[in-house]
Amino acid sequence: MKIFTAEQIRRWDSFTISQEPVSSIQLMERASETLAGWISENCKNHKKIAIFCGTGNNGGDGLAVARILYTKGFDVDIFIKNIRGKLSDQASVNLKRLRDFSGISIREFKEAEHYNFDARTIVIDALFGTGLSRPLEGIYTELVELLNEQDCIKIAVDIPSGLPADNIFEDHPVIFQAHYTLSFQSWKKSFLHPETGPYAGTVIILDIGLHTGYLETEKAEDFTVDDKLIDRIF
Repeated sequence: MKIFTAEQIRRWDSFTISQEPVSSIQLMERASETLAGWISENCKNHKKIAIFCGTGNNGGDGLAVARILYTKGFDVDIFIKNIRGKLSDQASVNLKRLRDFSGISIREFKEAEHYNFDARTIVIDALFGTGLSRPLEGIYTELVELLNEQDCIKIAVDIPSGLPADNIFEDHPVIFQAHYTLSFQSWKKSFLHPETGPYAGTVIILDIGLHTGYLETEKAEDFTVDDKLIDRIF
């Protein structure tokens, strides 16, 4: 399987949008439905969800997943930095869609310190995706440190927040410690480094239907071993 860089994955999204055609918000909904489907199927004994959403498209995924999981019978609490703060266009759309769901509470990060993270809680990290280019700082550092201390299942959306997709930060940055990382379509190189791989926990690659034409023609410098490669060797 090819390992694409963060920039290549962004181009794969754009290629899919232009070829199908499908809108960016529809592609986000598709990804979020796949995420929520995996969580619903594999976390049946944990009905309490705490989703921490950033201001970008990773946060948009989180907001959409919150809505979908709520319709599947989960108790959902959302945490964002500032309820009235600026979000990406797609995140804003999914925040507006939540207005029709009175049972979902939306809180600010500062309230997480007093939240009841019990044994039935699943923490979902949707703070930062593959676009992160520098270590976490400020309130995000404090929040991730708090979440890492909690004794409950932790799931990262696409990539653990604080972990770059293509390289390794120097020194000792704060990174979300996931038990499971539900990543879209392709492995990220940082999942496979001994220094950073443990942050991702068990990695599940979810097929969200990105256009296969891009996968076939785009060149990659790195690969993981998969069944197709083994079949060719033997």
